[in-house]
Amino acid sequence: LKLILPRYFKAARKRFGLTQNSMSEILHISPRSYSELEHGNNLCSTCVFLFFLKRCGLDTSMQILQEIFDVLDKIENSDDSGLID
Repeated sequence: LKLILPRYFKAARKRFGLTQNSMSEILHISPRSYSELEHGNNLCSTCVFLFFLKRCGLDTSMQILQEIFDVLDKIENSDDSGLID
């Protein structure tokens, strides 16, 4: 997920013309926490993820979820449990 989500966070922020500070306000987290998400240093809580999906809209949200589900399918079919990080 650390390889998938940062790209979507940054792309969405730029698409909406937002700064990292304003995106952090929308997601109800600190600017530092948002920066960590965008750089892939941390994962977000479920609540933050839901605020993000709501902001992105249905089409983009479905695209994000599909990519995550594809990765989860690969993990389920792999012997390498280290892929979860």
